[in-house]
Amino acid sequence: IWTPWLKEEIKERDDFQCQNPDCEHKFKKLCVHHIDYNKKNCSANNLITLCNSCNTKANFNRKYWIMFYQQLIRG
Repeated sequence: IWTPWLKEEIKERDDFQCQNPDCEHKFKKLCVHHIDYNKKNCSANNLITLCNSCNTKANFNRKYWIMFYQQLIRG
C-alpha cells in the first residue's frame, strides 16, 4: 500500500539522492519511481528514488528503464 511514510522510507534508504548514476543532479525535487510502472506494486525492490528530471526521462523507452533500474536496485 502506497503511503507517505513509505515514500520517505525509500528516500531515506536511498540517502535522499537520485539513484540514476548518470544523473546530472540539476533538480533537487525527489520522486519515488515504480520501476515496473505498476503503482500497485509498492514492494521496496520495485521503488527507487529519482530526481524529477530522471523520473520524467523514465516515461520514455520504458523497457530500457525497467531493465536499467531493476539491475541497479539489485546491486
